[in-house]
Amino acid sequence: MQPYGTISNEADIEKYQPEKNLRFVALIVLILGGLISVPTFIIGLDQEGSWLICQIGAILFCLTIIITFILEMMFVSKKSEWESKQGKSTAGAKIAMLWYTLYILFFSLIMVIVILTMIIH
Repeated sequence: MQPYGTISNEADIEKYQPEKNLRFVALIVLILGGLISVPTFIIGLDQEGSWLICQIGAILFCLTIIITFILEMMFVSKKSEWESKQGKSTAGAKIAMLWYTLYILFFSLIMVIVILTMIIH
């Protein structure tokens, strides 16, 4: 007779292990896009009369953020499918998708405003 029984109290916690880690790809896109767009924006601010370079930097930054959040949404979508197959709740994934969608819409609006200011001037 065993004093503690035969059932293990260790939790069966499985982590999501994707084939292609889109979260890592999103991080790389964010870093590379930031390394390109932020200096472009700053160079445009420093040089007198070169608002076009500044606006191009802002557009590149918005595109970087949008692409990053799209990749994050793809990752969360795959993770949500995996969680539903495991019988886990997908509420967190739904909330994350909602926030990512709102961020994408926000940065898309900013990008459109910057493009419209380019057309007007």
